[in-house]
Amino acid sequence: MGRQCTICAHPLVRDIDRALIDPHRTYLSVAEAFPGTHAKALERHHKTHLIPRLQKVDGLRQGDAEEAIGLLAQMDDLRERAMKLLKQAEDGGNTRTALAAVKEIRGVLDSLARITGEGTRSGTVINVFNAPAWVNVQTNILTALTPFPEARAAVVKALAQTEHD
Repeated sequence: MGRQCTICAHPLVRDIDRALIDPHRTYLSVAEAFPGTHAKALERHHKTHLIPRLQKVDGLRQGDAEEAIGLLAQMDDLRERAMKLLKQAEDGGNTRTALAAVKEIRGVLDSLARITGEGTRSGTVINVFNAPAWVNVQTNILTALTPFPEARAAVVKALAQTEHD
């Protein structure tokens, strides 16, 4: 039995994997961004764990792996952009735009989960509306809207509709 991969055992392995799929990053730049990692270990992890995992998820041939990695990088970029838009909407008090951004982020995260195999198997339904993080988001939004009863009522209606969609 061989040694455990130091990257797989790293507490930030998901962040490291995201950095490794960025076509603009080198193993050295990723190693510099994540203390305790080394370029050679990152290269081994990338070639022996990350790419085969991506191939397994989509049944890819070796030549298709780079295309999948590019897709992951694009999806991650979309997630970051949507998060920035959400922050701008929240900072500007634009609740409708913030809710739309949350919906887009949810879609991007769902796509990322399906691409990377981190999501659930098809046919499985998970109700995220009772998740503590989502309840916290709803509570914070509704609390912030207390001085604006009409806007608060519109948000409550939109949230109720979202839960039924």
